[in-house]
Amino acid sequence: MLISKFNLNKFFLRKKENKEVDLESTRGEVRSLGKKAGLSYYDRVMLDNVIGFSSIEVEEAMVPRADIVAIPEKSSLNECIDQFRKAAHSRLPVFRGTLDEVIGMVHVKDILTFWNNDKDFILENIIRKVIISAPSSLISDLFQEMRRTKVHLSIVVDEHGGTDGLITIEDLLEEITGEIEDEHDTNFNRILNDNLDNSIIVDARIPIIELENYYSCKLINSSIEVDTLGGLIFYYEKSVPEVGKLIKHSNGLIFEIIESDMRRIKKIKITGTPKV
Repeated sequence: MLISKFNLNKFFLRKKENKEVDLESTRGEVRSLGKKAGLSYYDRVMLDNVIGFSSIEVEEAMVPRADIVAIPEKSSLNECIDQFRKAAHSRLPVFRGTLDEVIGMVHVKDILTFWNNDKDFILENIIRKVIISAPSSLISDLFQEMRRTKVHLSIVVDEHGGTDGLITIEDLLEEITGEIEDEHDTNFNRILNDNLDNSIIVDARIPIIELENYYSCKLINSSIEVDTLGGLIFYYEKSVPEVGKLIKHSNGLIFEIIESDMRRIKKIKITGTPKV
């Protein structure tokens, strides 16, 4: 019996749709059970992320090509240090000619061993391997590969062999835990812009208590188990709102999403005058 390509496509599409429905059904059941079990809001979110982890593709979590900070293979010690300062990451890719020819990565701790001995510094001697992955690869498979090989940076390559993006083990873990803050974030100014019209632009990770102090008002009561503004908006909306969405708080403040992706809210504009 002949089966047309169209019918095969419909068959596999139905299988994919059924899998997505099953996943959402499971996540819904777990959310309900977690709430009944008395798990905190963040514990329930993390559990939900764990269940969804196996269905996320690399291209959804990767750093896009335009945002990659990389090091040319002939860079001096000082040039490498400058790039690490710019990126504030512990690993950076090394490329030959263009970003489409990544030859490996370098770790900041290997750079620092030459801090007072730049005469012996040759970048190619400390280049480490990277993993090559496809945009459609599952992050759960890549995570296992990183654990097995102990290589924690992957270059994402498109069908033509060009560099599409990169992804680190921290990016994968953030899909479960939320955005990981390191030593570079501790003094981060989360109020990014204070405008003349009394509006402010903030990082979505700004603590609720910091905003309450800023506006001298209350934003949540004890029954809402969130710590950040991004978490509060997610709590109200039950999903990540698209850019431009306005969320009106009962105390008079208006939150406008000005930057987000499929997984998290990044920047928010706050306008209005709160009720004290």
